[in-house]
Amino acid sequence: MLLTIFMALASCYGNNHPVALKELLLIDTTPAFKREIPVNPNGSFDDYYRLKRQQEKQLSLDGLETGYDSLEIRIWFDYQLIAEKDLIIVKRFDEIWTALHYQMAVDWNSEKETDSVRSKSSRRVTPKCGWNEFIDKLLSLKIMTLPNMDDVKEIENSWSDGVVYYVEIATKSQYRFYVYTNPEQFEDKFWQTTNMNKIIELVRAELISK
Repeated sequence: MLLTIFMALASCYGNNHPVALKELLLIDTTPAFKREIPVNPNGSFDDYYRLKRQQEKQLSLDGLETGYDSLEIRIWFDYQLIAEKDLIIVKRFDEIWTALHYQMAVDWNSEKETDSVRSKSSRRVTPKCGWNEFIDKLLSLKIMTLPNMDDVKEIENSWSDGVVYYVEIATKSQYRFYVYTNPEQFEDKFWQTTNMNKIIELVRAELISK
């Protein structure tokens, strides 16, 4: 279930090719800002969204909920039974692409249901394949428009631990947050989880592995 204050970014892609990045960044069918954040059945924000906000404050990162001038993508890697976490931030600003890889160790307080970042480091990274190819691949995998996993009705997700990926997308006109839990368990069964797996494989190969 999604709390959609306005409709998410309209589908920007054909079946085979992403639209030009310039066109993607200019798309805005309404002057109103669009914000899309999953909610729990009780109407509260998704638990992973809440944890994301805790961690970004401790990393001294600005929130993206009011948008970003040009494009920013954040991919959070939450290994639920392991303290170490990863965060990849990809930005386009003044027509220049940059990326940062954050590594952190996080302590989980089960009573308070809070994360506490006890150590962190960051480094600038560059795709091994080059920015043009890397961004083209991300867009072709529909990173901008993938639905939240829980909104794909055909997927029956009963996994309570493993790896969770949450993605943030921010432009001038929209903010999106969506979550995939253990998408590798559904490999080749649903195009959405298949795409998410390929996104993670791409990011690991190009920005995380040394």
